Amino acid sequence: MISHRLVAEKMARVQDTVDGYVADENVQAVYLSGSLMANLGTPYSDIDIFVVSSDRSGMIHHGLGQDRVDVEFRSAEWLEQVAHLARPYAATLDDNYPLTTSPDLIEDAVRLKIGTELKKSPELSRTRNALDTGQRDLQKLVLSQVALDLAAYWMDILGFLTNGDLDSAEMLSSEILLTALDAACIPDGDLYRGPKWIWSRVRRNESLAPAHQWIRDLLMPYQAARSHGTRLCTDRMLTAQKLVSLALLREWNPDRFLPAPATAPRGGGDLVRSPYWLVTRVAESAVLSYQDTRQYTLPDLALACWYAADGCSGNEIEEIVSLTYPDSSRRVQETIEALRSIGAITNTSDWKKLCLPDEQD
Repeated sequence: MISHRLVAEKMARVQDTVDGYVADENVQAVYLSGSLMANLGTPYSDIDIFVVSSDRSGMIHHGLGQDRVDVEFRSAEWLEQVAHLARPYAATLDDNYPLTTSPDLIEDAVRLKIGTELKKSPELSRTRNALDTGQRDLQKLVLSQVALDLAAYWMDILGFLTNGDLDSAEMLSSEILLTALDAACIPDGDLYRGPKWIWSRVRRNESLAPAHQWIRDLLMPYQAARSHGTRLCTDRMLTAQKLVSLALLREWNPDRFLPAPATAPRGGGDLVRSPYWLVTRVAESAVLSYQDTRQYTLPDLALACWYAADGCSGNEIEEIVSLTYPDSSRRVQETIEALRSIGAITNTSDWKKLCLPDEQD
């Protein structure tokens, strides 16, 4: 975890550069953000300054090495666009706007939210207030976009596996797991994205603490003994399905008890999530998708059942789900059968056929 002392030391070395922008009469506002302000970064991280100005655009670099300053220019109109991202989350199947919302704009919103104002303006303050007031809606937008990113990767890995390109599948499965971990951090308000920071965010996330060790073993398999015989991509895909489900359940049900799993999904029992399915989210419900061709809206109880199907019996799923939904035990078995009827829950044969072709007769 980066210290505030490092930020202060680095800022002191570039203060003259920063002061030049603050004093410029054509500059409306200035704020400091970036990985250091997200309590991430290293001594080699840049100082990131954002300048709101009507007559400049693009980016300028000042300094070298550990004293580098990246200055990015934004317009006053940009502030309005950023504030709009924190509006009440209202995505639908017909208007799933997280899919078309600019990832760069979302990144700007996150960086503004965590930033520190160096030169204030009423417009900047209003936008920051909008992001604070609408934080839960911003989190839902970010999480939904990450889930959609994961769905795109999912189609790619299914293609590799169908073609028997196991090497490419193994490599992509790492990206899939990291994307799901990105999603898992969001319900706790940790929105600062970037592949290089994902494990740092997971490691400091107390909600995910029970899962830290087994997830670390999946990311660095040579650090752990892998004696259970499954392919790494299988384990990572099962885990990604579980983590994105966990994130969606926690974000939309923040008051329900839903701890991170202390053990990895084993995928070797009676009931398991099918590899051909993945979950995303619109405003009113979760959406379970089959290879991007069929979509089913489902209540959170059904998502919880799908989440719990790690390769276990129906009674075990009921026991897990009852911890979060204690008044719904009688409906769990019906829900499991409904998920089985559409193929979202299956047995291990789907995974063996797709991911272990060399072990088939």
